[in-house]
Amino acid sequence: VTAALDSISRALLPAHPTDPSQAAAFLTGHACDNLPIVGTVPGRPRTLLCTGFGYAAATWAPACAAALVEGVLTGRPGDLPPELSTWRFC
Repeated sequence: VTAALDSISRALLPAHPTDPSQAAAFLTGHACDNLPIVGTVPGRPRTLLCTGFGYAAATWAPACAAALVEGVLTGRPGDLPPELSTWRFC
């Protein structure tokens, strides 16, 4: 799979780095209230979201991802502000 993706990348992006592990991409997005969306999807407790960080990804994303991992591993939700909860849209 990696070889096929690397081949496609080289064909489409000739400036592709020699070492694919050094390649990076950055996508931005945000919710209607400009806050990240973090937590379980309402009605689908086994589906997690950790998205919508926009340009604040470097500041919000690591702590939010760590809180989700803590919740999965311990069964107790990580320490996140309620303003970021997926439930705020319900």
